[in-house]
Amino acid sequence: MTEILNEILQKFKQKKIIFLVKDIERHPNFKRDNTLQDIANLSNWLYIIDEKDLAVKVASIIDNIPFEGDFVIWNSVVRALSIEALVYEENGELEKANKCISIIKSTFNIGSESEIIKRKKILNRVLNGSLLNDDKILIAKQNNDIQSEITWRFNQFKGLLYIKIMGGSEIYPIERLNAEIVNEKQFLKNNIGIAE
Repeated sequence: MTEILNEILQKFKQKKIIFLVKDIERHPNFKRDNTLQDIANLSNWLYIIDEKDLAVKVASIIDNIPFEGDFVIWNSVVRALSIEALVYEENGELEKANKCISIIKSTFNIGSESEIIKRKKILNRVLNGSLLNDDKILIAKQNNDIQSEITWRFNQFKGLLYIKIMGGSEIYPIERLNAEIVNEKQFLKNNIGIAE
């Protein structure tokens, strides 16, 4: 991990990237949810700035952490696996992409029947876009609050990516998702220099 983080620090000067790397270095504990979240976010930002190989390298730091019942920690692993799946898919490495997706889906039927039903309801809400941030993005734009807009659009990017990796939905078919992911990616890439 240290070698990859040093490579990133030498190559990039954006405050957002440096902050995430430094925070990971300060707390290199894979039982700490904030560290895993930082690693997943770093992987997403690297993808956004077209550093796909590095994005996969960073994601692979945590992609083999097994699910042990903590969905806060698992969410970061899922975000890392989602970036890997996207990059593999874009590279035409569908077997690798499908392996990442099957790991993500492996927890869908774990737990009691009521837990599984609850999880499926949440997944349906996610796939239908009800947990996306359109309203928050609009408010940030209306208030001319660029930092909030960057934050919400980064979350939007991650949400759209997850929906795509899960195969899309009637409301969010793959074509729509592809267009919206490109749009969010371009905005974030254009504004990473001012992201805090």
